[in-house]
Amino acid sequence: RNPWGRGEWNGSWSDKSPEWNSLSKKKKTVITRKDDGEFWISLTDFRKYFDELELCHLSPDGLTQELADNLHVSQWHISEHYGSWVKDVSAGGPPSSLTSKKFWSNPQFALAVSRDTTVVISLFEVDSLLHRGIDDISIGFVIFKLQKGNNPSRITAENVHEYSPQLIETSGPYWPYRERTVRYTLEAGLHVIVPCTFKANQAAEFYLRIFSVEDMSVKSLIELQTSGPDLVPMSIKNVSDTAVDLAFDDLADTTGVIDAVGLVKVLQAGLAAADVKQDGYSLETCRCLVGLFNTQSSSSSSCSLNKDGLRKLCSDLGTWQATFREVDTDSSQDLNVDQLNTLFQKFDFPAGREAVEAIFRRYGGRRGHITEEDFVQGFCKTLQQYRTFKQLQHDRKVNMTFREWMLSVLQT
Repeated sequence: RNPWGRGEWNGSWSDKSPEWNSLSKKKKTVITRKDDGEFWISLTDFRKYFDELELCHLSPDGLTQELADNLHVSQWHISEHYGSWVKDVSAGGPPSSLTSKKFWSNPQFALAVSRDTTVVISLFEVDSLLHRGIDDISIGFVIFKLQKGNNPSRITAENVHEYSPQLIETSGPYWPYRERTVRYTLEAGLHVIVPCTFKANQAAEFYLRIFSVEDMSVKSLIELQTSGPDLVPMSIKNVSDTAVDLAFDDLADTTGVIDAVGLVKVLQAGLAAADVKQDGYSLETCRCLVGLFNTQSSSSSSCSLNKDGLRKLCSDLGTWQATFREVDTDSSQDLNVDQLNTLFQKFDFPAGREAVEAIFRRYGGRRGHITEEDFVQGFCKTLQQYRTFKQLQHDRKVNMTFREWMLSVLQT
C-alpha cells in the first residue's frame, strides 16, 4: 500500500494487468480497480524492487479487545518510564568498557522475567528545551544479563564486579532517529537496560516502553536510600547570634515574626557583625528559606519565621555554607557536578543523585557550575519536595519516582 493514497505498482498483478484474467471470478473479488494506493505484487517483484521491511508492533493501547481477539493476540504486559540524559550527570555515552565510570552514569532499568519471553523495547527521544537547536542526537540502548545478585542497586564502575553483567543485546547501530524499537527473546532472569546516546554529554529526555508476553517486573535503579534524615544535621554557625536577635527584634511585626524581606535584612546584619565577606542572599533565596523553615501553621496563607525558626535557619545555613566551601577546593565560589555530588554525599541526603541531577538542570547553565546561592535555593526546594513526595508516597497518592518528581518540579 502506498501510504500517500495515490500512485500504485503498474507491473505484474497490478490493477489492470492481464494476470488477473487467469483467475476465477470468485478470486477476482479481492481486487479493487481504483487508484486508492493499494495494490498486489508478486513476491519475486517485491524482493526485486524493495530493499527494506519494517514491522509495526501493535501495542495494548493500540488494539481494541475485539481486534485482539480476532487476531489471537496474546496479552502484552507493558512498563513505561520517562528519563533524561543530563550533561555531566547522566549522559555517559555508549559502553566503552564494563568498568567505565562515565557509561554507568547513564539511566538504568532493572527488568526481571521469571520465564523465557519475547519482549519489545522502544526508546523514544522526547522533544524538549534540553536540546533545542540540536538535531543530531543518536540514541540507543544496551541490555545486560546479571550473573550475580537478585536485588540490584544502581550499577557503578566500583560495584560492577558484584553483579558480573553480561552484554547480551543492543539496539543496533546508532543513527539520529528519534525512536528505536527492537524485538528480542530474553531468558528468564534479571536484566539491566541502559539507554544511552552515541556521544557523551548530549542532553535529551526520553520515553522508554517495555512490552513482554510474560509477566515482568521493571524498576528504575536510582540510588534511593531506604532511610535518612528529614533534614541535614547542622551544628556550625556562620552568623552572629547577637546581631541576628537584635535585627529580628527590630524588624518583627506585632505577632513576633518576619517575612522574606525581613530575613534579607536580618542575614545581612548577622553576616556583617560576624565579619563574613558576603553580601547576604537575594529576596528570592530568602523566600525559599522562609518557605522551608516556615513556623506558621499550615492553614496560614503566608510563610514567616519566629525567633526559634530563625535560629534554626541560621544554624542550618551556616553548615550549608561551611560544607559548600569545604567542597569548593579550588576556591572558585562555584561547584561542578562532581563537587556537588560530593556535597550531597557529605549531607547523607536520601536520593542525593536525583537531587543533584534536578538542581544541575535548573541552575547549571552553559558553564556547568552552580554558585553557593544557587545551591541554597535548589537545596531548599529539594528538601521541601522530598518531604512532600514522601508524604504523598506514604498516602499512595503519587505514581512516579523521586527523580521524575524532582525533574518536573525544578523545571517549573
